[in-house]
Amino acid sequence: MNVNYKAIIKDSASNLWEFDKVSSLAWQRFENEVGSCRFLLPYSDTKLTNSSVQSGRGQIRIYRNDSLIWQGLVALLADSKDGTMIYGHDFLECLKWCRTREEALDGSGFEYTTKMIGSEIISPMWDLIAARTNPPLGTLITKGTIQDPYQVGTSTAKTISKTFFNEDFFSFLKEAVALSRADSPSGAWKQDTAFEITLSEATPTFNFWRDVGTDKADVRLELDSEIVDFTIFEDARYIRNAITGYTVTEDPKVLISSQVDATSRSNYYLRDICPVFGLADKQTSLDEHTKDYLKEHKDPRKKCAFQFASGLKPFDGYSLGDAVKVIIKRGRANIDDFYRVYGMVVNYEAGVEMTTPLLREKRS
Repeated sequence: MNVNYKAIIKDSASNLWEFDKVSSLAWQRFENEVGSCRFLLPYSDTKLTNSSVQSGRGQIRIYRNDSLIWQGLVALLADSKDGTMIYGHDFLECLKWCRTREEALDGSGFEYTTKMIGSEIISPMWDLIAARTNPPLGTLITKGTIQDPYQVGTSTAKTISKTFFNEDFFSFLKEAVALSRADSPSGAWKQDTAFEITLSEATPTFNFWRDVGTDKADVRLELDSEIVDFTIFEDARYIRNAITGYTVTEDPKVLISSQVDATSRSNYYLRDICPVFGLADKQTSLDEHTKDYLKEHKDPRKKCAFQFASGLKPFDGYSLGDAVKVIIKRGRANIDDFYRVYGMVVNYEAGVEMTTPLLREKRS
């Protein structure tokens, strides 16, 4: 399949400049993280001017076979004898520019008590930011669907209590993702809460979702086919099987939660640690943070790195947050399981496209 890329930059006067002789092109998208892009425009392109390419103001659109695949803002320009290298951040970067403070309190903090995460915190916080002078939220980006994460195993919206002290909106959303999945019966939260800004030429839209991703059994990434090489790290350096978690709440009051895994302690000797969980605001939340830490550290941790064959189409039958089947049977390695897609990295040069989905073990 032939692959063609082109870049369009929308300048501050809303003019569209189409560049189809791009080279050294790469783009990245991530779940709950800012993605980036880069590409080189040759000096000989007559459309390359100070007006068409503006640092910090130009809006980048990257198209793959005429389909919009990446979108964001010009972040850095590097001019050389070959032309101009353009680096961009996707629109999630804009969330870092906006503070969560209540305007009337002038940054002194604003308290939410027993509120649902989406409709009663994130949504009104967006509205406060959008009401300011020339904000990116409400100007560049439209508010879309904002859902309330459920308590694990129920259809009851989870509530939290939190006081803001002028932190940026992006950091709060990262906290909201963590808090959304902190309380569960076993400490085995699912990694299914995500925020995004959808791709759109006219209306990029912010969404906050409570249940993201499905298992894609028909998407198979297999050794000696889609996967050409792999490395699996089995790391026993950080095993911990006796966890005493701490947090400090208002009053102030110190809360403690102790969690132990007897099997791990028998297999790997006693290995204890006393972490502080600053996001935990009550005993149940602290218990689940501590149980989750134990689950993550009680056994040797496996990390996988995969090298993929050239010519793979990005997001072919799946999206960020979905889980795809990984099959590797070689030596000690015996993998036949779903791995969650948390990112996508693509490099394109001289007609050759290298696609690297970023995968991690699925949590359940």
